[in-house]
Amino acid sequence: DAVVTASIVDANVTTAKIADDAVTAAKIANIDGNINVNDNAKIRVGTHADLDIYHDGSHSYIDEAGTGNLHVRSEGLVQIGTITGTEACLKAYANGAVELYHDNSKKLETTSSGVTVTGTLEATTYVAVPDQIYHVGDADTTIRFPAADTIALETAGSERFRVDSSGN
Repeated sequence: DAVVTASIVDANVTTAKIADDAVTAAKIANIDGNINVNDNAKIRVGTHADLDIYHDGSHSYIDEAGTGNLHVRSEGLVQIGTITGTEACLKAYANGAVELYHDNSKKLETTSSGVTVTGTLEATTYVAVPDQIYHVGDADTTIRFPAADTIALETAGSERFRVDSSGN
């Protein structure tokens, strides 16, 4: 019952000539080569074509069109990068950090205590700070917001300057 590629003449086998249940996963033992799909043709998975993988001639797509979500899972690292594998764009470690890269240079990383940003952080509107801003190399030097409408500067752990809503 096996069909070898040497027996198939180009264009002689079409989907119109294959019964709906003729090719199933149970009937395919191994695929030792490539599955080639032309531009705009889709690999469809799911009873209602829930997942499509395709190339439109310019761009490649993975579309989740079902009622669920698209999950990319790994026990170690999920990485999105360049086709050559030489540059990372995003790395997500199981039970660990998520890292974002720009031109293969890590710019943002989640940590167990928060987020680390490498380089300049630019906010387009405002940055909300609950109590204080401090220098990483000197935690005793801070800009504090000890009360409503009040700002204070501290060095060596002591307040040196304060301005409140009255201007004092």
